[in-house]
Amino acid sequence: MSRNNSIKLYLSVMLLFAITAFSACSSEKAKAAHIQRAEQLLKERKFVEASIEYRGALAIDKNDAAAHYGLAQTYEAQLKISEAIEEMRRAVDLDKTNVAARVKLGNYLLLVQPPQTAEVEKLLNEILAVDENNIEGIILKASVSAIQNKPEKEVVEILEKAIAIDSNRVESYLSLARFYVSREKDAEAEKTFARALQINEKNVNAHIEYGRFQQVTNKPDEAEKHYRRAVELEPANRDALTVLGAFYVNRKSFDRAEAVYKSLANLSGNADDQIILANFYRTINQQDKAIALFQEIVYKQPEFAKGRAELGELFLARGDTNGASAQADEILKRNKIELQGLILRARIRLRNNENDKAIEDLLEVLKQEPGSLQGLSFMADARLRNGQLELARNYTRDLQRFYPRNIYPKLLNAEINLNAGQPEIAVSQINEMLADAKKNNSNLSDEIQVGALTTRGAAYLQTNRIEEAKNDFQSVQKLAPNAPAAYQNLASVAVRTKNLPEASNLYEKALQLDSKNFNALSGLINVKINQKQFAEAHQKIDVYLTSGGDNQNINDKKTRAAWHYLKAGIFSAERKFGEAENDLNQSLEHNADYAPAYQAYASLLTAQNKTDSAIAKYNQVLQRNPNDANTLTLIGLLEDGRGNTAAAIEKYKKAIQVAPNTPIAINNLTWLYATRDNNKLDEVIPLMQGLTERFPNESGYADTLGWAFFKKGLNDPAIAQLKRAVAIEEKTAANDGRKPNPVYHVRLGAALIASGDKLNARRELQTALSNSNLLQSNDIEQAKNLLVNLN
Repeated sequence: MSRNNSIKLYLSVMLLFAITAFSACSSEKAKAAHIQRAEQLLKERKFVEASIEYRGALAIDKNDAAAHYGLAQTYEAQLKISEAIEEMRRAVDLDKTNVAARVKLGNYLLLVQPPQTAEVEKLLNEILAVDENNIEGIILKASVSAIQNKPEKEVVEILEKAIAIDSNRVESYLSLARFYVSREKDAEAEKTFARALQINEKNVNAHIEYGRFQQVTNKPDEAEKHYRRAVELEPANRDALTVLGAFYVNRKSFDRAEAVYKSLANLSGNADDQIILANFYRTINQQDKAIALFQEIVYKQPEFAKGRAELGELFLARGDTNGASAQADEILKRNKIELQGLILRARIRLRNNENDKAIEDLLEVLKQEPGSLQGLSFMADARLRNGQLELARNYTRDLQRFYPRNIYPKLLNAEINLNAGQPEIAVSQINEMLADAKKNNSNLSDEIQVGALTTRGAAYLQTNRIEEAKNDFQSVQKLAPNAPAAYQNLASVAVRTKNLPEASNLYEKALQLDSKNFNALSGLINVKINQKQFAEAHQKIDVYLTSGGDNQNINDKKTRAAWHYLKAGIFSAERKFGEAENDLNQSLEHNADYAPAYQAYASLLTAQNKTDSAIAKYNQVLQRNPNDANTLTLIGLLEDGRGNTAAAIEKYKKAIQVAPNTPIAINNLTWLYATRDNNKLDEVIPLMQGLTERFPNESGYADTLGWAFFKKGLNDPAIAQLKRAVAIEEKTAANDGRKPNPVYHVRLGAALIASGDKLNARRELQTALSNSNLLQSNDIEQAKNLLVNLN
């Protein structure tokens, strides 16, 4: 190589080295700047902004332990515990010397269900290997022993060891006191709290913990004394102010609570502290004050997504979807994948019954934050609304995994079982949930109580326990006197008991609270239709249709689409099909995606024996949503009705494919196979068995399963199911005040003949024929032929 070439190569290498070194230096500076800004934001309690900075640092260096631990702290402050745990795990893996992170991680791992004791013991070994007298490590060891149900004496000895290392450390006494509380040793707990305060009467945490103990042991005056002392000692202590404010809210001392929350809001003047005061106003139903404060917050900080999202939720709560949409649009205009904006828009879409669009938003939320509490909760709700019960259960399981101490997943499970036709299980789950809360002295929020009582009341109503349903709904009304749903629930009881004037009054009260509440308006219109008060029903809807609204505003147009849909229903009840068709067309002009209008249109055409046109209209629904199981089932019914069995089977199978728990599709497909293609019964009998388990009080489902068994030659299970069908039908008919359907006796008679029980078969067939006026001609002929063959 020539000397010149050597020099060129040397210079090239040196230049590359310089560029690399400069790049590394530049990256380190950028990372350090991110971390410095994050730490400052953390001090200012701007947790979302801090998390963004920490993530920026990790984008430069994914192995920075300090950034992972800082990010964990931001998640912890936002109560995103599962995310905090994962970041702490990364931090301790990267930094073998971070004892504080190991202690905190260990404590969190004991809170998840089931407690991760093996992982915690590994962390303990690492902590105590560094310092065998590490007090926090020793206390963590006691917590592990307590969870493993070690003898009380053993746990106390470990905690006393921690106390002995530093007898002036108040937090060690508090750990011992909490252990006694967990074992319901109130006297020992009280003595230990007293010991802690003897060590340091000015310890704020000791007063807060002692106050909580006094509160749960029904000594509110003593609790207040300790809470107030904590604030007196440190007037700027957020924990002390928060617990005192919550105490006053619990005691319904709202003026005192307001004063405390105002002090909290004025600590720094930042938006997060202001939100605490605004949410207090929400809690005590002073919505106007809450809205005014949120509007002030976002006026001062237009880019503050959290404030806009909470303001949007308030608008949504009072039925103002336009106001809520404006806030979602403002958030997403700045960042189209901002979590708060996506969640708010998903909630609006759920309110508008745009479940699939809501699911799209929520999928993006969960892509960014797989453990998002709101994301998982609303996704479970969206899947539930779509009838996708197994998917709803999956998301509920994720909620329980990420948030083991959160009670909401238990409520969701009960709602899922209610929708799955298992009201008894739903009642049992709600009862267990409420009993656990009482046992653990947990103060359930009004929102959770309302949800629990509403779900249980609906389950009672499904099982004809009318008085119990009414009692639950009345309790809901007391808890949420300004909630339209409280009056709608009571109206449903009035409808069930045929007290239509009372139902009408209750729906009117709901509309006074929320004039645009579609469910209340729909319920009222249906009551008017049942009372044949068609003129009044039209008058009610016409008030809405002539009240104006912005025809260019998408939410107003969707609302008007729903109103025209209701008016079409009145015309249909009057059998004025032309007028009904006109209103349905107007409904679809306002909202071309409004599935109920298409379905009503198809039903209208079916009523006029225009089956081809009805199927075409349903197919328009499928063009917009090919996986609409209800519409697929309806087309199957129409094809079945006109004898197009192959097409009916195709639609039923597709409905089951997209929504495996679709009851009518499962039942009808099983029936078609039982009456036409016995070779395929093995495909559907397991589905039918699951259906009868979910709907144990449906005679038709038991009858279908029994007939499927009969066609398979399985006489014993066939007879068992057909007897169930007869028994359920007799009970249901008695409750409804009608005669039972005798066709079930015909099929039971056929199965009994096949098993050789001619005596009982004759009785069943004679019972059926004694009510031949309720049988179709082919069933009468079958019963007579079976009797002839018995002779």
